[in-house]
Amino acid sequence: MKTNWMKKISCTLCIILFALCFYSPVGAENVDAKPEEKTTIHILFIGNSSTYYNQMPKIVGGLAEANGIPTEISSITAGNYKLTQFADETNAYHTQIVEMLKKEKWDYVVLQDHRESIIQNLSESKEAVMSLKKLIDEAGAQTILYETQADLNGRSFKINDMSVFLDQEQIQYLLNQNYYQLSNQLNVTLSPAGMNYVKCMQVYPEINLYYTDSQHPSIAGSYLAACSLYETIFDDTAYGNEFVPGSELDTNSLLKGLDLEEAQKLQEVADERIKIKKKSQSVIKGFTGEITAERITSEDNPLNAKFSDSVKYISLDDKVLSVNQHNGTFTAINPGETMIMVLSDSGLMALSSVTVTQPATSISIAEASGTKLYRGDKLAYTVSLAPLDSTDNIKWTSSNPSIVSVSNSGEITAKKIGSATITATADSGVKVSRTVYVRLKEVTKVKAKKIKTKQKKKASVKVTWKKNSAAVVYYVYRRVKGKSKYKKIANAYSAKYTDKNRVKGKTYYYKIRAVYSNTKCNSLKSAYAKITVK
Repeated sequence: MKTNWMKKISCTLCIILFALCFYSPVGAENVDAKPEEKTTIHILFIGNSSTYYNQMPKIVGGLAEANGIPTEISSITAGNYKLTQFADETNAYHTQIVEMLKKEKWDYVVLQDHRESIIQNLSESKEAVMSLKKLIDEAGAQTILYETQADLNGRSFKINDMSVFLDQEQIQYLLNQNYYQLSNQLNVTLSPAGMNYVKCMQVYPEINLYYTDSQHPSIAGSYLAACSLYETIFDDTAYGNEFVPGSELDTNSLLKGLDLEEAQKLQEVADERIKIKKKSQSVIKGFTGEITAERITSEDNPLNAKFSDSVKYISLDDKVLSVNQHNGTFTAINPGETMIMVLSDSGLMALSSVTVTQPATSISIAEASGTKLYRGDKLAYTVSLAPLDSTDNIKWTSSNPSIVSVSNSGEITAKKIGSATITATADSGVKVSRTVYVRLKEVTKVKAKKIKTKQKKKASVKVTWKKNSAAVVYYVYRRVKGKSKYKKIANAYSAKYTDKNRVKGKTYYYKIRAVYSNTKCNSLKSAYAKITVK
């Protein structure tokens, strides 16, 4: 039974609730709220037949649309093409790429390279990705690398000038390793779709992922790749996605020929992902570090019953660093570059790049300070870092580059008269300097000529030489035949000097030195001019 105060509170609450039902704030409208419009995601695919087979990019769009993400999908593809060709400015497809990037606002651009390039010419692939990524960055889009499937029956590749036959798993392993290397070095996102082929063939061998040529994807293979790319681009699983065969969402019959049960199994395979916290890191020799990885999968995925949640950590080069396979802690052993593989029970792998460095503790230059050069001369410095295994780079600077410039490799060039200090600085901060003097060139065309006078026993000698515009003054030196040393007799401020009262019958020798404000930049004495006064 309610007390009086409880009845009063109940009545008051009823009145308040009743009033709220009819109360509308000033200016408010009683209209149904419109659903928020979702932004359309624009994705451009660039690649060869591994991309365009079975209209795979549109399948990615279908998966996104099924999860309520509007998409616009476009492709620039050519059979057997490599990214080096797409990156070639003289190529018509490159022109098309540039035009499309300028024409529309893109969110993602997916790049897919040829297997031969990734395995045989990784450096060329890297240059191509860098070139295309620059265009993509300028367009405000994000670059995605798409790792494709290996040849089912294996094939031969030319590695280190040798023809080597690799089976399907070996090819896929190299593709995965090299694609991750590009991804880590260039800081782009990788979709390791090809690795899901290996996993699928192990857990569901009854699913045929390849076309009859054993190279290109079947519709099942393209669906698996699309699920993998969807998860990479949208950071969301394709497991349970309703874009499946027979669904009303497949308005263009893209999945015709694919079985519903197969599609669901392919979603299960693509569901598992490995995320590494750091794509790359650097550590000093002798120090320790850690790599953290996470295995991501849906809880209700039936494949989880076959595999554990744990991952293993493996160093690809034990001479560079050792790693604890259980927790990912590692020790840097020697300078170099390597990768740590994160391997799941199912065989999926992700890789993180690690660079081991050795800072320099000292730096030296073999050439002595005070080197004297003439304008136009070059000199390459010989530099040593300690310890010998130091990985430091050297930065070169000149205190006065208009007088002496220095290249990135330490080659100096004398440009005009004067002095400059050249400094080499290692990454660790240790440095060494050398002073360089650019001296005046020796005076040339020195001539001595007797000047007629009325004196019987004495005469004047006029000495001339070629003018040096950089000289501030000239020192005139004279030696009498029979004497061994030259004596400075005058300062001349033009390219001539008259030596008066020379004794007739004697032989005189004259030398000239061009003088700069800094004596270390003065020229050497010229060749002599000889005259016998008669």
